[in-house]
Amino acid sequence: MVNKFLIDDEPTPAFRDAGFSQGNAQTIPEHTGIKPLHVSTFTGYERGREEFIRGAELLGLNTERKPLLPQQYVVADVLQACDEDGAPIHVINSFCIPRRATKTTTVWAVALGRITNPERDAYQVGFTAQTGVKARQRFVKDVVEPLQRRYPDKNSSPFKINIGMASSSVVHKATGGGIYILPPNGESFRGDAYDMAIIDEAQEVEAGDESEDLVQGILPTFDTRTINGKPAGQLVLIGTAGEFQGGLFWDNLELGRQGKAGIVEYAADPVLRIWEDASDGPVEGSSADPEVWTAAHPGIGNLTPLAAVQRNHDSMTAKKFAQEYLGIWPTSGKGSLIPAATWDACALDTFPPMPSSFGMAVAVHFNQSSASIVAAWRDENGVAYLEIIEQKPGLKWVAEKLKAVARKHRVDITYDGTNNGALSVVEALNRAKPRPNLNPMSWNQVSTAAATLISEIKGTNLKHSRQPGLDAAAAIVTKRGTPNSSKWSLGRGKNDEDDITPLEAGMLALSAFDSKPAKKPIRIIT
Repeated sequence: MVNKFLIDDEPTPAFRDAGFSQGNAQTIPEHTGIKPLHVSTFTGYERGREEFIRGAELLGLNTERKPLLPQQYVVADVLQACDEDGAPIHVINSFCIPRRATKTTTVWAVALGRITNPERDAYQVGFTAQTGVKARQRFVKDVVEPLQRRYPDKNSSPFKINIGMASSSVVHKATGGGIYILPPNGESFRGDAYDMAIIDEAQEVEAGDESEDLVQGILPTFDTRTINGKPAGQLVLIGTAGEFQGGLFWDNLELGRQGKAGIVEYAADPVLRIWEDASDGPVEGSSADPEVWTAAHPGIGNLTPLAAVQRNHDSMTAKKFAQEYLGIWPTSGKGSLIPAATWDACALDTFPPMPSSFGMAVAVHFNQSSASIVAAWRDENGVAYLEIIEQKPGLKWVAEKLKAVARKHRVDITYDGTNNGALSVVEALNRAKPRPNLNPMSWNQVSTAAATLISEIKGTNLKHSRQPGLDAAAAIVTKRGTPNSSKWSLGRGKNDEDDITPLEAGMLALSAFDSKPAKKPIRIIT
């Protein structure tokens, strides 16, 4: 069972004094501090608490100067949750926590505690990050250097440490347990057996063939790791909010939010008002409110001074600050085809009026549940513009609206000739008198139009006015191909009800405008 907490529920003094344990009935004294947005059960955590403490002490923590923090106990206890046989409750674990809150250090502590536990014979941990170099750098700084300070004589050290360029590892001599640094690809994990696999900065791993290969390489390494016939391997994803709502990390956080995986997510309310200037209303209750920061970020006050967060807020964009320090995932760019930051950079606060000459296209949802009519044009500098003329559910309205616009502006009606959903609209237009000019596009033309649109967006050479339909389409659009062709067009995500028709119509309208012959001055004959 996953429990959701929104930060507008003010923590009571009793909560702060007694801590919390929403995953089970008992109260865990160490869980003082702010409430996570999402957290899964801690059942059975007691069996692994000593491992966590031991690992933390090996890293130089749990001292008067560096005490263990409430959020560290929360992360460790979710990771250590187990059933009566000691099998982990959460096979997949996702920890999404803002910057500077010791999330990775906490997982290192658990891993070190496990490899040094004689009851876990030869416990093996694989660690990777967005690149092999980054993984090695993090390992040296967070693990190797504290161990070397604690055991300066390598001969008497209980650990055998290897920090070579080709491979890096730390192995406990007595138990045979070890942590191994690996490149972020499935091939580096295949052929070995691991009890735990850790992916740091998981938000950097986008959805696609590479992430699928990585996971498909990791999960079989757990096959032989069982406790009384139950799976004992654990996949751990660590990171902060990413650039878009999609990819490996986001998908597994969704599982955690649905109660199907382990999760600790410290963040502000996902619908938090983002504040950039006075035009966005009062600061109170927005992303610029320090009270919101301290209710969402568990590291403020015990690791990071509030003044440092204020300094970073003043030097970062509002959206980036909300992402990095408040755990807010941008609402645009859910599909990896259009990065959220790029789409945001294409938005204009003041949008120019539609010119007299433009391209117009209609796109119909494949299940005929909705349609969009969009205009597109370029200015004298070649900058492209998109504007939704109409977007509505159903199709009964489409033909009449197209005829009215085509008649008023003397513009052709462009559509995807390969889209069966548009046939009923085209049939009605063919019966119209006078019949408007129709411009069907072939698959090759549609594919070219899609590539042009995405290229213009990524180059920020396309502008929009944040119309909700366009924003929603940009948040979910993906790439759609065919088995027998290398060409592609725009597609929707996992939900067939997703509506990307504004972008589909937009790409066709821009292609139609670009295909119009340039106007030539009328030659005067005397």
